[in-house]
Amino acid sequence: RMQSQRCSRTDKGVHAVANVISALVEWSPELVDKWNAELPDKMHVHGMRRVRKGFNSKNQCDGRVYCFVFPAFLLQPQTDEQLAESRAV
Repeated sequence: RMQSQRCSRTDKGVHAVANVISALVEWSPELVDKWNAELPDKMHVHGMRRVRKGFNSKNQCDGRVYCFVFPAFLLQPQTDEQLAESRAV
């Protein structure tokens, strides 16, 4: 059994490329390799750090990085006709 806590959450339709969790585990040097052997191909543990007992990954993180991806055509100026079409919907 493992106690864990995530650093952040994502809204519906939003995906995280990477995330941080804190977990109470019995540490061993090969733990990261063991986890990675069990995880699906699209998931990977990049590393571990020991923290103090009261550490809270959600409240004590020092930053977040956001990257928004959208189609390039959204940056194109719209004609009056396109604007009228989009308002009619």
